[in-house]
Amino acid sequence: MRRGNYYLEVLDEANGCTALDSLTIFNDLSAPFVWRPSDTLNCDINQLNLQGDASVGSNFSYQWSAGAGGNIVSGGNSLTPLIDASGTYSLLVTNSYNGCNSKFRRSKLLQIMHLR
Repeated sequence: MRRGNYYLEVLDEANGCTALDSLTIFNDLSAPFVWRPSDTLNCDINQLNLQGDASVGSNFSYQWSAGAGGNIVSGGNSLTPLIDASGTYSLLVTNSYNGCNSKFRRSKLLQIMHLR
């Protein structure tokens, strides 16, 4: 259902009485947030998990995307994707109950060291 006010009126045809009830649907205003780990990618650490902080429940879905050279190794539909490259990472959270979604983008600047 979309946000808004909904009304239901019931009529008893036998006696002509009516009853009215209402329901208000609100937006889910909890925006997702992404924080980057304190570690950086280097020769010893070549993969990291990002941590998304968002509403949880069976009605929420998560979709990560990567840009600017970023790469998601696995977990693109979870709150903790595994990455192995610097780039820009975005988390889209969708609430299947009301169709609302929210997106958060974070640049993940990782130090990549190549030792010879």
